Amino acid sequence: MHLLNTRLWVVRIFKGYFVRQQNPQQKQQQQQPLRLPIMALAKKVADGIINHKLFNKIAFREEGDEETVDELPVFENLNELYNRVRLIYEAEFAGLDYDHVNDYDNVSSHPLKYLCISYRLLQLATSLPDTPIKLWSLIPEKSHSIVHVPLSGVTTMYRLFKKAYDNNLPVPNNLIRDNTFIRWTDFDYLYFNQQNKRDLWNTLFDLERIENEGLQLGFGMKTDGHMISILFEKTALNFVPQDRKETRMQKTRKNISNWTKGLHPL
Repeated sequence: MHLLNTRLWVVRIFKGYFVRQQNPQQKQQQQQPLRLPIMALAKKVADGIINHKLFNKIAFREEGDEETVDELPVFENLNELYNRVRLIYEAEFAGLDYDHVNDYDNVSSHPLKYLCISYRLLQLATSLPDTPIKLWSLIPEKSHSIVHVPLSGVTTMYRLFKKAYDNNLPVPNNLIRDNTFIRWTDFDYLYFNQQNKRDLWNTLFDLERIENEGLQLGFGMKTDGHMISILFEKTALNFVPQDRKETRMQKTRKNISNWTKGLHPL
């Protein structure tokens, strides 16, 4: 499953880091180029992250490590990068054993945690443009087509308004309680009132302008990992007879929507 690649994402970040560290060394020492065991180092660092170790507790050289070079150079800013990745990981999986993190049932129960860490690690990876990191898709997708994944309307709307509030942007007054932003549980209760839902969506979109007689807002969203699509739905169309036969059927058609009991000829 795509979301079970947490360790792989961490390995890719540090693999790109060590590749970048090796290239300058080779240019400076053309006579004896330094060969770093890149994958071995990246996996050691990644295992330190998922096992909740501090940077100074990682043993880069251990007995029996045949691939490790005799003398490792001093890596620039490795400690800083390690701590940044570790904070991202600990924010979602603090104290959890990796076997539990890598469990399919846990992913199914808490997919947002895995999407969040994937998103934050991608942000970190793309903030290092000179580092050759192999990126990944935020959501799973087939190689031959674009996959549109539905988003939870209530969760997405809550995060949008919460982010607006945190950035000092105006939000509806009913989302402010005692000078603080409304709690998730209160927002969830508020959102599933149909009128409140329309008012919240109308804050972001001009519903009178985008809705018409045959089209109305579906209060849903989908994403392909790059953009978000707003869902609409068609309203029911009245039956318009196209010929004489359909006109006669319309005259004799019975309205059974208000029948409650008894036998009625059809």
